[in-house]
Amino acid sequence: MANGITSVEMVSAMAQDLTAEADSGGHTDNRPALALLPTMLSLRDEFNQRFRYDEPLCVGLAGGIATPAAQQREVETRFLLASFEETWQQTRAFFLTRNIREVERAKRDPKHKMSLVFRSYLGQSSRWAITGEPNRKMDFQIWCGPSMGAFNQWVRGSLLEHPENRRVVDLALSLLVGASVSTRAG
Repeated sequence: MANGITSVEMVSAMAQDLTAEADSGGHTDNRPALALLPTMLSLRDEFNQRFRYDEPLCVGLAGGIATPAAQQREVETRFLLASFEETWQQTRAFFLTRNIREVERAKRDPKHKMSLVFRSYLGQSSRWAITGEPNRKMDFQIWCGPSMGAFNQWVRGSLLEHPENRRVVDLALSLLVGASVSTRAG
């Protein structure tokens, strides 16, 4: 990966907690967080054993945030790194050029306004990871769905475990052979 993050192992060694996000009002809508929990717990156990953290990793499931009473100051200082109003103005400018109805609805509904700000933060967090934004290192988000996680578990210990060994033809053949074996075994 760009900007010094070269492997899953490096990211894992730096991890403090593992979180699976689902149904959070954006690209994860209607995705089941509970389907990710067994894989996340398995990764936690593996990483705790492998990297021997001073404090064991915790696993969290995120999404479906619906509490406007959340501590605004903490959100502003720890996550937005700006006031809610400043962040709203940036978010508003974005939606004015893409979907003005979102802005109109936010004028009438403070919860929707807050959800747009949070969606904006989540949307930017993947860009910060890609560009390696140094002051946003703790906010990096690397999109990975349950299928990708399940695939990575499936290829563990094989030649395909390392992404640099993955070629489309090899992946397709492995999946087809695996599906063939699975259907015959069952």
